[in-house]
Amino acid sequence: MNSTTKCWWVFFISPLQLGILTEEVNNLRKELMNQQQTSIESTKHQVNTELQIEQLINSIRTELFDIRNEAQAQRFEIENQRNELMKKSKALNHELSLLSSRLTNSNQFEALTTNYNMTTNTTSTRTSKKEDTAAADDEDDEKIQQIIKLFRNHFMVHINEFENKVTSITERLNLEVNQMQTFKIYANSLIERINTTESKQKSLLLTDHNNQRILKHLDISNAIRNKMQQFIEDSRKKKRALCLRIVLLKRKLNFFEYEVEKLRKENNNLKENVSIAEYERVCMAYKDLYRRHQEYERIILNSDNQKFIIKSNDFQ
Repeated sequence: MNSTTKCWWVFFISPLQLGILTEEVNNLRKELMNQQQTSIESTKHQVNTELQIEQLINSIRTELFDIRNEAQAQRFEIENQRNELMKKSKALNHELSLLSSRLTNSNQFEALTTNYNMTTNTTSTRTSKKEDTAAADDEDDEKIQQIIKLFRNHFMVHINEFENKVTSITERLNLEVNQMQTFKIYANSLIERINTTESKQKSLLLTDHNNQRILKHLDISNAIRNKMQQFIEDSRKKKRALCLRIVLLKRKLNFFEYEVEKLRKENNNLKENVSIAEYERVCMAYKDLYRRHQEYERIILNSDNQKFIIKSNDFQ
């Protein structure tokens, strides 16, 4: 009798244990699936952050490359402007040398004209002496005087024309010299302006603004890199913890599956050893006990709730 009651109690407890174990196995499976889903989401998030960081680094590199190209283009433009101004200054210096040579030639021509005037004066003195010595020949003297007057008048006309030409040429040369001087001053001012702009441009390439921009981008990239490394390290730690958790859950799941299988075999053995009538009777007794347990539990809970309500009313 004791052995049969013992078998009944084992058979009576095994379904409860089986239900609890199956529920725990299902919970473990759900938890395992959730952990796997979180690990997949963390890897996806890690990949997305890596792509965003790579895009940001590429944009910073392209921006720095554009800044360098712009600075190099501005430098080439300044060098071209300086070369053009140097060519213009050389051309102006060449024209100035030509004008100075013209001035020297005009001065030489004036010296020749003065020498010619001196020779004419000497010839006139000589003719006057001849007139004094040859006072007898009046006709010859008159003819000579007329010839001299005609020659002098003709020569004076040519001299006046030549002097007018020389004065006009000198005035024009002076005007050109003044223009060349103004052009030279303007060219020097342009060269100075170009040098100042070049120095300003070179300084602009290394201004605080550009340095601050570059440093800002570097700080951002370093901060992003540090965050990425920290995130990767945290994700690795989480992944290791998740893998360890998954391994433990798998072990626990295998253990519970083994226990379930063991209890199932034990239940089958008990079913084979116990008759159907006894099995049905025990099931009915189990259902009756379970129903009574629920009723007792409901009564106890209702009594506790009523006590709590009474106490709360007393406090009020």
